[in-house]
Amino acid sequence: METNQSIPTQEAIKAAQMVSRYLYWMANQVNKERIHEIYPGIMGDHLWSKLVSQRNRVTDTLAADVMFWFELDNTNRYKLMQYIISSGYKGK
Repeated sequence: METNQSIPTQEAIKAAQMVSRYLYWMANQVNKERIHEIYPGIMGDHLWSKLVSQRNRVTDTLAADVMFWFELDNTNRYKLMQYIISSGYKGK
């Protein structure tokens, strides 16, 4: 079996940190009010409903949060990550 012994690039490290930050934020910080801060109005209602529906249907919160991420379009992913970054939230 061959393993990759190379050192991860700074880009790869940053990407892993952002994934971790997102998952910790979803596990510890997400709520309806915060979703509405990021996505005001009807979009906030829609996305909160989608997240709650995912979590109720899947019953595995982590899996539901990952599914939620993949259902966001690039613009909404960007808005979410900008919010998490600007909040200073690092995880744990």
